Amino acid sequence: MTLGPSLGNVEDLLRSGAQNGLCVAMFHGATIAPALGALSNRLAHLEGRIAQLNYGTDVATALEAFLGGRKIGFFAYSGAVDRLSTLIVLSALQRFVSDNAIVLLDNADFTGVYDGLRESLMAMPPYRLHEIYIDSRNGSRAGQGIAVLSFDRSCHTPQERLPESKNKRMRTPFSPSTPLMDLATAKQIVRKALSHWMPGTEAKSREVFHTLLDEFPDGASPKTYWHEAYGQEFTGFFSWGHDQDFGFGFQRQGTMSTRHIEIVSESIQYGYLPPDLTGLDVLDVGCWTGGDVLALAGMGARVTAIEEHPVSAGAAKRLCELLSVPADIQRTSLYLDRRDWKGRFDLVYISGVIYHVTDPMLALRICLSYLKPGGRVIVETKASRLDGPLCEYAGTHEKGWNWYSPTLETLGRWMVDAGFERGGIRLHMRPVGRLLAAGVKNDPARLPERAGFSRPESWLEEMT
Repeated sequence: MTLGPSLGNVEDLLRSGAQNGLCVAMFHGATIAPALGALSNRLAHLEGRIAQLNYGTDVATALEAFLGGRKIGFFAYSGAVDRLSTLIVLSALQRFVSDNAIVLLDNADFTGVYDGLRESLMAMPPYRLHEIYIDSRNGSRAGQGIAVLSFDRSCHTPQERLPESKNKRMRTPFSPSTPLMDLATAKQIVRKALSHWMPGTEAKSREVFHTLLDEFPDGASPKTYWHEAYGQEFTGFFSWGHDQDFGFGFQRQGTMSTRHIEIVSESIQYGYLPPDLTGLDVLDVGCWTGGDVLALAGMGARVTAIEEHPVSAGAAKRLCELLSVPADIQRTSLYLDRRDWKGRFDLVYISGVIYHVTDPMLALRICLSYLKPGGRVIVETKASRLDGPLCEYAGTHEKGWNWYSPTLETLGRWMVDAGFERGGIRLHMRPVGRLLAAGVKNDPARLPERAGFSRPESWLEEMT
C-alpha cells in the first residue's frame, strides 16, 4: 500500500480508509489531536466507552460491541497515550481492521509512545509505519507527532527498521576514523617528545625525582587510591597522575599509568593530533600532574594547562619548572570561563575529563569558544557500550568520581550541540573501550540552541 508523502493530505487518507470499512476515533482521557480535529465530526467516537476502561480484554470487548461485525478502514487513536496503551490497542485492533486499513496514532514522537510503537511493529508484522508527521503550522508542540500506519494481513515479516523520523532513534552520520599510521610509529613520536625533557645527568634526575616526591607525596597509593579514597572529595587527597620517567632509573608511578602516552599516540595515529605542534597554542584541560603537558610541549606546542585540583596543579607547575618546560600551568576550573581566551587556541586537548564534569555540554561549548577558526578539540572519555544516543550516569553513588558516560553517538551529538560542524567531527572507539573524538571549529557560530543553556545571556551564547 502506498500512502501520500505527508499527513497534510489527511482527507485522502480518510477517503482511502472509508473504502475499506468504518472510520473510527478512539480517545483515551483526552481529545483527539488538533491535526485530526477537522475530521472529528466524520468519525465514529468511542470516547465514552474507552476512557475509563482497564486495558486488556476490555478493549477488544468494547470494540467488538461497538462494531457489531463491521470492519474498521480508518482508525485514529489519541489522547493520554503511553507505551502500554499503544501496545494493547494496536494488538487488540488487529482483529477488527480490514486489509489496507489506515491507522493514525497521536503523540507518536513522545518517547513512551514511540517505544510502544517500535515494540508493536516488531511483534505485529501486519503493521507498517509510513511516517511520523508533525504539523508545525498548527503550532504542534513536541509530543504531538502523528504516526501513519497501514495494515496488511499478508505481511509476516516485521519491519526491518523504522523511518528516521524519531530523533531518539536516528543515527547521525558522523565521519568514520581510519588510522593514518601504525600505533608503534605514533608512540615513537610521543616518546621522543617526552625525552626532550629528560634530565641530562643522573644527579639532576635524582634531584627532580626526590624534590617532587618530598614536595608532593602520595596521600593515597596510585595503585589502590580508587578504593582507599572512595568516599572523599576528589580534591581532598592527592596521588601522582601519570607514570613519569626521569631517566637513570628514577621513575614515579602514577594512577593513570601510561595513559598519557597511549592517548596522545592514538590521537596522532588517527590524524586528530598533528605530530608536529611547533608554533601552535594548545590548551590542556585537566592536566593532572602534567604528563600530557610534557608530551604536547615536546611536540613543539606553546602549552597553557588548567587543573582544578589544587595539589595536582601545583605538582604540574613544579614539574615544568624543574624540567624547564615552558608551559603556563594555572589552577582553575574550566567552568570559570575567560572571555579573554575567546579564539586564542589552535587546539584544545581535553583527555579523561568530560565524564568527570557535571555539565559536559557547557564544557564543550567553552572549549569551542576558546578555539581559533580552524582550530580543533580532541576529547577522550570513558564510554557507555549501550547502543544509540544514550548516556550512563554514575554520580556519587558509585566509585570513581564519575558523572556521565556517553555512547559514541551521544558524544558526537554533544559536540554538534556545542557548535562544532557535524562534518568535521570524527569518533573512534578505542581498543580499551573508551572514546576518542575530534571536532573542528570552522567559523564562529552562535550556540545552536539557547533554551536550557546553563549560562543564560552569557558571552558563550554569542558568536564565538
